[in-house]
Amino acid sequence: MYNASVWLRRLEPKVRVNWKCFSLTKVNLGDSDEDFWHKPDEKTSRGLWPFRAVLAAAKQGESVSNTLIYRLLDAKHKGRLDIDDPEILKGIGQEVCENSQQFLDDFADRANLNTLAEQHVDGSVLGIFGTPTVVFGKKNTIFVKMLIPDVEDDLSLFENLKSIAHRPYLAEVKKPQPPWPAV
Repeated sequence: MYNASVWLRRLEPKVRVNWKCFSLTKVNLGDSDEDFWHKPDEKTSRGLWPFRAVLAAAKQGESVSNTLIYRLLDAKHKGRLDIDDPEILKGIGQEVCENSQQFLDDFADRANLNTLAEQHVDGSVLGIFGTPTVVFGKKNTIFVKMLIPDVEDDLSLFENLKSIAHRPYLAEVKKPQPPWPAV
């Protein structure tokens, strides 16, 4: 996910990136947890707190939300911070959001869990099973496992993936997997 986020961040000036929430924690549980979205805060599943922060930031605009997403991914992958810790999320959210009190209020708003559940179900209906999945239009999806591409390849890679995603006769494309380099 992080590698794709670096790529998408670089693409944003040229391509509109509209992030949606999709819980891999929920996917891994399947249907075994009926109360997944509605547990009290002290029992909230790992992985939902960052989404709540993103949805709180989204109330201050899409660009604020996107900035928070990138900051959270950097915090997790570069800073090795626990972004499932609500206090860490509050701190990052207050740095990113212009109205920090609104962010805190919106972060505490449990209605965000309903939005998260709706976005997750919408993704499931599209057949999304993992992240990062890029959606072109309303139904052409492609799951991407990637290293960070060279900057000069950013836009052409995006266009190539879009072309592949729009071909209805392609059900799955896989590339043999050599060992991943240490990054």
